[in-house]
Amino acid sequence: MRYTIIRYAKGLYQLSRLDPAASWAGGAFVIGAALAYYQVGTALLWQNGLLALVGVTSAISFGAHGINDTYDWLTGTDKESIGKGTGGSRVIPQGKFSVVETATVGVIGLTITFVIFVYLFLDYGWPILVLGTIAIGAPLTYSLPPFKFAYRPFAELIVVVPTLIGVTIGSELVLSGTITWTGGLAGCVHAAFSISWFVVSRLPDYEPDKRVGKTTTVVYLGRDTAPFIATVYLLCGVGLSVVGLVTFGWPFAVTPVFGAFMLVGLSRLDPDNPEQASTIRYRQMRLTTMHAVALALAIVILRMS
Repeated sequence: MRYTIIRYAKGLYQLSRLDPAASWAGGAFVIGAALAYYQVGTALLWQNGLLALVGVTSAISFGAHGINDTYDWLTGTDKESIGKGTGGSRVIPQGKFSVVETATVGVIGLTITFVIFVYLFLDYGWPILVLGTIAIGAPLTYSLPPFKFAYRPFAELIVVVPTLIGVTIGSELVLSGTITWTGGLAGCVHAAFSISWFVVSRLPDYEPDKRVGKTTTVVYLGRDTAPFIATVYLLCGVGLSVVGLVTFGWPFAVTPVFGAFMLVGLSRLDPDNPEQASTIRYRQMRLTTMHAVALALAIVILRMS
Protein backbone atom coordinates (compact mmCIF):
# COMPACT_ATOMS: atom_id res chain seq x y z
CA MET A 1 0.00 0.00 0.00
CA ARG A 2 2.75 2.45 0.95
CA TYR A 3 4.66 1.61 -2.24
CA THR A 4 1.52 2.22 -4.33
CA ILE A 5 0.95 5.63 -2.75
CA ILE A 6 4.58 6.61 -3.34
CA ARG A 7 4.40 5.39 -6.94
CA TYR A 8 1.25 7.43 -7.59
CA ALA A 9 2.74 10.52 -5.94
CA LYS A 10 5.91 10.29 -8.03
CA GLY A 11 3.87 9.62 -11.14
CA LEU A 12 1.60 12.61 -10.59
CA TYR A 13 4.57 14.88 -9.94
CA GLN A 14 6.33 13.72 -13.10
CA LEU A 15 3.17 13.92 -15.18
CA SER A 16 2.48 17.47 -13.99
CA ARG A 17 5.72 18.68 -15.65
CA LEU A 18 6.24 21.42 -13.08
CA ASP A 19 8.55 23.65 -15.13
CA PRO A 20 6.39 23.99 -18.26
CA ALA A 21 3.16 24.10 -16.24
CA ALA A 22 4.55 26.95 -14.14
CA SER A 23 5.60 28.74 -17.30
CA TRP A 24 2.34 28.15 -19.17
CA ALA A 25 -0.37 28.53 -16.55
CA GLY A 26 1.49 30.11 -13.64
CA GLY A 27 3.02 32.85 -15.76
CA ALA A 28 -0.26 33.76 -17.45
CA PHE A 29 -2.17 33.66 -14.16
CA VAL A 30 0.17 35.98 -12.22
CA ILE A 31 0.09 38.56 -15.03
CA GLY A 32 -3.72 38.54 -14.97
CA ALA A 33 -3.73 38.69 -11.17
CA ALA A 34 -1.42 41.73 -11.22
CA LEU A 35 -3.71 43.51 -13.68
CA ALA A 36 -6.69 42.69 -11.45
CA TYR A 37 -4.84 44.22 -8.51
CA TYR A 38 -4.08 47.27 -10.65
CA GLN A 39 -7.83 47.74 -11.13
CA VAL A 40 -9.29 47.01 -7.69
CA GLY A 41 -6.37 47.02 -5.25
CA THR A 42 -6.88 44.78 -2.22
CA ALA A 43 -10.55 44.19 -3.08
CA LEU A 44 -9.56 41.08 -5.02
CA LEU A 45 -11.93 38.11 -5.16
CA TRP A 46 -9.34 35.69 -3.81
CA GLN A 47 -11.63 32.69 -3.35
CA ASN A 48 -12.74 32.64 -6.97
CA GLY A 49 -9.19 33.40 -8.10
CA LEU A 50 -7.77 30.41 -6.25
CA LEU A 51 -10.54 28.18 -7.61
CA ALA A 52 -9.73 29.32 -11.14
CA LEU A 53 -6.03 28.63 -10.55
CA VAL A 54 -6.84 25.09 -9.40
CA GLY A 55 -9.02 24.61 -12.48
CA VAL A 56 -6.36 25.86 -14.89
CA THR A 57 -3.60 23.86 -13.20
CA SER A 58 -5.73 20.73 -13.26
CA ALA A 59 -6.49 21.22 -16.96
CA ILE A 60 -2.87 21.73 -17.99
CA SER A 61 -0.82 19.65 -15.52
CA PHE A 62 -3.09 16.61 -15.45
CA GLY A 63 -5.81 16.94 -18.09
CA ALA A 64 -3.68 18.00 -21.04
CA HIS A 65 -0.59 16.04 -20.03
CA GLY A 66 -2.51 12.87 -19.19
CA ILE A 67 -4.44 12.87 -22.47
CA ASN A 68 -1.39 13.82 -24.54
CA ASP A 69 0.93 11.23 -23.00
CA THR A 70 -1.70 8.51 -23.48
CA TYR A 71 -2.32 9.30 -27.13
CA ASP A 72 1.37 9.79 -27.93
CA TRP A 73 2.10 6.36 -26.46
CA LEU A 74 -0.70 4.67 -28.37
CA THR A 75 0.41 6.23 -31.67
CA GLY A 76 4.02 5.21 -31.06
CA THR A 77 5.43 8.73 -30.77
CA ASP A 78 6.71 8.31 -27.22
CA LYS A 79 8.05 4.84 -27.98
CA GLU A 80 10.33 6.43 -30.59
CA SER A 81 11.20 9.52 -28.54
CA ILE A 82 14.64 9.95 -26.97
CA GLY A 83 12.87 11.47 -23.98
CA LYS A 84 15.29 14.35 -23.39
CA GLY A 85 13.98 17.89 -23.26
CA THR A 86 10.77 17.06 -25.08
CA GLY A 87 7.19 17.69 -24.10
CA GLY A 88 6.41 14.20 -22.80
CA SER A 89 6.56 13.32 -19.11
CA ARG A 90 7.69 9.70 -19.81
CA VAL A 91 5.50 8.26 -17.02
CA ILE A 92 4.35 5.38 -19.24
CA PRO A 93 7.70 4.17 -20.65
CA GLN A 94 9.31 4.54 -17.22
CA GLY A 95 6.56 2.47 -15.57
CA LYS A 96 5.29 5.21 -13.25
CA PHE A 97 1.77 4.85 -14.67
CA SER A 98 0.08 2.40 -16.97
CA VAL A 99 -1.67 3.63 -20.10
CA VAL A 100 -5.06 3.31 -18.39
CA GLU A 101 -3.85 5.13 -15.27
CA THR A 102 -2.43 7.98 -17.35
CA ALA A 103 -5.66 8.34 -19.30
CA THR A 104 -7.66 8.23 -16.06
CA VAL A 105 -5.61 11.06 -14.58
CA GLY A 106 -6.27 13.07 -17.72
CA VAL A 107 -10.03 12.54 -17.51
CA ILE A 108 -10.13 13.35 -13.79
CA GLY A 109 -8.07 16.50 -14.36
CA LEU A 110 -10.49 17.80 -16.98
CA THR A 111 -13.48 16.81 -14.84
CA ILE A 112 -12.17 18.90 -11.94
CA THR A 113 -11.73 21.83 -14.32
CA PHE A 114 -15.27 21.39 -15.64
CA VAL A 115 -16.83 21.39 -12.16
CA ILE A 116 -14.90 24.51 -11.11
CA PHE A 117 -15.84 26.43 -14.25
CA VAL A 118 -19.51 25.47 -13.86
CA TYR A 119 -19.37 26.98 -10.36
CA LEU A 120 -17.65 30.14 -11.64
CA PHE A 121 -20.19 30.43 -14.45
CA LEU A 122 -22.88 31.14 -11.86
CA ASP A 123 -20.99 34.31 -10.85
CA TYR A 124 -19.56 35.52 -14.15
CA GLY A 125 -21.85 34.25 -16.89
CA TRP A 126 -20.93 33.79 -20.55
CA PRO A 127 -17.30 35.02 -20.40
CA ILE A 128 -16.49 32.09 -18.10
CA LEU A 129 -18.39 29.79 -20.45
CA VAL A 130 -16.06 30.84 -23.27
CA LEU A 131 -12.92 30.59 -21.14
CA GLY A 132 -13.97 27.24 -19.68
CA THR A 133 -14.60 25.87 -23.17
CA ILE A 134 -11.05 26.87 -24.12
CA ALA A 135 -9.60 25.36 -20.94
CA ILE A 136 -11.26 21.99 -21.53
CA GLY A 137 -11.35 22.03 -25.32
CA ALA A 138 -7.67 22.86 -25.81
CA PRO A 139 -6.30 19.63 -24.25
CA LEU A 140 -8.84 17.53 -26.16
CA THR A 141 -8.37 19.13 -29.57
CA TYR A 142 -4.60 19.27 -29.10
CA SER A 143 -4.18 15.51 -28.72
CA LEU A 144 -7.26 13.62 -29.87
CA PRO A 145 -8.93 12.95 -33.23
CA PRO A 146 -10.46 14.38 -35.30
CA PHE A 147 -8.48 17.56 -34.61
CA LYS A 148 -5.26 16.31 -32.93
CA PHE A 149 -3.54 19.63 -33.54
CA ALA A 150 -0.36 18.36 -31.89
CA TYR A 151 0.11 16.23 -35.00
CA ARG A 152 -0.30 19.17 -37.34
CA PRO A 153 1.85 22.27 -38.00
CA PHE A 154 1.31 25.52 -36.07
CA ALA A 155 -0.44 23.89 -33.11
CA GLU A 156 1.30 26.52 -30.99
CA LEU A 157 -0.71 29.24 -32.74
CA ILE A 158 -3.99 27.34 -32.91
CA VAL A 159 -4.07 25.96 -29.35
CA VAL A 160 -1.37 27.44 -27.12
CA VAL A 161 -1.85 31.14 -27.89
CA PRO A 162 -5.65 31.23 -27.29
CA THR A 163 -5.21 29.15 -24.14
CA LEU A 164 -2.61 31.42 -22.56
CA ILE A 165 -4.52 34.56 -23.48
CA GLY A 166 -7.58 32.91 -21.93
CA VAL A 167 -5.73 32.15 -18.69
CA THR A 168 -4.46 35.73 -18.46
CA ILE A 169 -7.78 37.48 -18.99
CA GLY A 170 -9.56 34.72 -17.06
CA SER A 171 -7.55 35.33 -13.91
CA GLU A 172 -8.08 39.06 -14.37
CA LEU A 173 -11.83 38.47 -14.63
CA VAL A 174 -12.32 36.18 -11.64
CA LEU A 175 -10.15 38.34 -9.37
CA SER A 176 -11.51 41.76 -10.34
CA GLY A 177 -14.81 41.11 -12.11
CA THR A 178 -13.68 42.76 -15.33
CA ILE A 179 -11.55 42.13 -18.43
CA THR A 180 -9.35 44.81 -19.96
CA TRP A 181 -7.70 45.03 -23.35
CA THR A 182 -4.35 45.30 -21.51
CA GLY A 183 -4.98 41.80 -20.16
CA GLY A 184 -5.40 40.51 -23.70
CA LEU A 185 -2.25 42.32 -24.81
CA ALA A 186 -0.20 41.00 -21.88
CA GLY A 187 -1.55 37.51 -22.57
CA CYS A 188 -0.36 37.80 -26.17
CA VAL A 189 3.12 38.84 -25.03
CA HIS A 190 3.36 35.90 -22.63
CA ALA A 191 2.01 33.53 -25.28
CA ALA A 192 4.58 34.73 -27.83
CA PHE A 193 7.45 34.06 -25.40
CA SER A 194 5.95 30.67 -24.55
CA ILE A 195 5.54 29.39 -28.10
CA SER A 196 9.09 30.52 -28.83
CA TRP A 197 10.53 27.99 -26.37
CA PHE A 198 7.82 25.50 -27.36
CA VAL A 199 9.25 25.38 -30.89
CA VAL A 200 12.70 24.63 -29.44
CA SER A 201 11.19 21.73 -27.48
CA ARG A 202 10.15 20.09 -30.77
CA LEU A 203 13.74 19.65 -31.91
CA PRO A 204 14.76 16.65 -29.74
CA ASP A 205 11.80 14.68 -31.12
CA TYR A 206 12.24 15.77 -34.74
CA GLU A 207 13.24 12.33 -36.08
CA PRO A 208 10.72 10.29 -34.01
CA ASP A 209 7.91 12.69 -34.91
CA LYS A 210 8.81 12.46 -38.58
CA ARG A 211 8.85 8.65 -38.49
CA VAL A 212 5.38 8.34 -36.95
CA GLY A 213 3.83 11.07 -39.08
CA LYS A 214 3.56 13.74 -36.38
CA THR A 215 3.85 16.87 -38.54
CA THR A 216 4.82 19.54 -36.03
CA THR A 217 5.80 22.99 -37.26
CA VAL A 218 9.46 21.99 -37.13
CA VAL A 219 8.82 18.79 -39.12
CA TYR A 220 6.65 20.67 -41.61
CA LEU A 221 9.07 23.53 -42.26
CA GLY A 222 12.33 21.67 -41.60
CA ARG A 223 14.59 21.31 -38.58
CA ASP A 224 16.89 24.13 -39.69
CA THR A 225 14.03 26.63 -39.56
CA ALA A 226 13.46 26.17 -35.81
CA PRO A 227 15.79 29.01 -34.65
CA PHE A 228 14.16 31.39 -37.14
CA ILE A 229 10.58 30.43 -36.17
CA ALA A 230 11.36 30.71 -32.45
CA THR A 231 12.98 34.11 -33.03
CA VAL A 232 9.98 35.40 -35.01
CA TYR A 233 7.59 34.38 -32.23
CA LEU A 234 9.82 35.98 -29.60
CA LEU A 235 10.12 39.25 -31.54
CA CYS A 236 6.35 39.36 -31.91
CA GLY A 237 6.13 39.40 -28.12
CA VAL A 238 8.73 42.15 -27.87
CA GLY A 239 6.91 44.17 -30.53
CA LEU A 240 3.60 43.87 -28.69
CA SER A 241 5.31 45.02 -25.48
CA VAL A 242 6.09 48.31 -27.21
CA VAL A 243 2.35 48.80 -27.68
CA GLY A 244 1.88 48.06 -23.98
CA LEU A 245 4.64 50.49 -23.07
CA VAL A 246 2.97 53.30 -25.01
CA THR A 247 -0.64 52.61 -23.99
CA PHE A 248 -0.28 51.26 -20.44
CA GLY A 249 3.03 52.28 -18.97
CA TRP A 250 6.60 51.41 -18.00
CA PRO A 251 5.98 47.84 -16.67
CA PHE A 252 6.13 46.57 -20.25
CA ALA A 253 9.72 47.80 -20.45
CA VAL A 254 10.78 44.55 -18.72
CA THR A 255 9.79 42.55 -21.80
CA PRO A 256 12.57 43.69 -24.18
CA VAL A 257 15.13 43.01 -21.43
CA PHE A 258 14.08 39.38 -21.05
CA GLY A 259 13.62 39.15 -24.81
CA ALA A 260 17.27 40.11 -25.29
CA PHE A 261 18.42 37.30 -22.97
CA MET A 262 16.25 34.82 -24.85
CA LEU A 263 17.58 36.00 -28.20
CA VAL A 264 21.09 35.18 -27.00
CA GLY A 265 19.98 31.60 -26.33
CA LEU A 266 18.34 31.28 -29.74
CA SER A 267 21.45 32.64 -31.46
CA ARG A 268 23.38 29.67 -30.07
CA LEU A 269 20.78 27.04 -30.95
CA ASP A 270 22.05 24.17 -33.09
CA PRO A 271 19.03 22.39 -34.63
CA ASP A 272 21.07 19.21 -35.16
CA ASN A 273 22.05 18.89 -31.49
CA PRO A 274 19.10 17.46 -29.45
CA GLU A 275 20.89 17.68 -26.11
CA GLN A 276 21.79 21.33 -26.64
CA ALA A 277 18.22 22.06 -27.75
CA SER A 278 16.99 20.46 -24.52
CA THR A 279 19.26 22.67 -22.42
CA ILE A 280 18.24 25.83 -24.27
CA ARG A 281 14.58 24.86 -24.03
CA TYR A 282 14.74 24.75 -20.22
CA ARG A 283 16.65 28.03 -20.12
CA GLN A 284 14.12 29.79 -22.35
CA MET A 285 11.23 28.30 -20.42
CA ARG A 286 12.53 29.61 -17.10
CA LEU A 287 13.27 33.02 -18.58
CA THR A 288 9.66 33.11 -19.78
CA THR A 289 8.47 32.33 -16.25
CA MET A 290 10.74 34.99 -14.76
CA HIS A 291 9.52 37.50 -17.33
CA ALA A 292 5.90 36.87 -16.34
CA VAL A 293 6.72 37.35 -12.65
CA ALA A 294 8.76 40.49 -13.37
CA LEU A 295 5.97 41.97 -15.50
CA ALA A 296 3.42 41.20 -12.78
CA LEU A 297 5.58 42.78 -10.06
CA ALA A 298 6.12 45.88 -12.19
CA ILE A 299 2.35 46.26 -12.63
CA VAL A 300 1.82 45.91 -8.87
CA ILE A 301 4.53 48.50 -8.16
CA LEU A 302 2.92 50.90 -10.62
CA ARG A 303 -0.42 50.50 -8.81
CA MET A 304 1.20 51.13 -5.43
CA SER A 305 3.16 54.18 -6.53
